[in-house]
Amino acid sequence: MKNLLGLEYEYKEAVPDTDRANATPEVLDFSELKIPVELHTQLKGATELYQITEIETALQKLEQSSDDGRALAEHLQAYVAKYDMEGILEILGKVNND
Repeated sequence: MKNLLGLEYEYKEAVPDTDRANATPEVLDFSELKIPVELHTQLKGATELYQITEIETALQKLEQSSDDGRALAEHLQAYVAKYDMEGILEILGKVNND
């Protein structure tokens, strides 16, 4: 087709994938983070039951609760995107919930 129509193709360079789900999460000291007990319980229960919608709802509340909550919620989004419930539970086990 190129020869018949006398076309010349231009190619773009590949753009690196910067998708949040593929990004390596920032390292946080989870033992230093403090989140409300109610949100910790809600998030842990939803994660144990693989309830993605409930997890996302809890993460939205967590983002609004405090700076620690916002940092943790942003970090956990990558795990939710990969359906890594075990990773979420491991992190929640380290978080201080007063």
